[in-house]
Amino acid sequence: FGNKYYYIPQYKNWRGQTIREKRIVEAANKKEVDYEAGDIPTEWEGNTKE
Repeated sequence: FGNKYYYIPQYKNWRGQTIREKRIVEAANKKEVDYEAGDIPTEWEGNTKE
């Protein structure tokens, strides 16, 4: 399908928080309207507390 798969191992961010590992699938033919709440990494929402 041309999807891209990313694997991000567990790491610490610049504040010393431990971020869980994640697996990301980026669809090749995704439109903006197809995005749902769970598709955006929580770091981008700016209000996460770990």
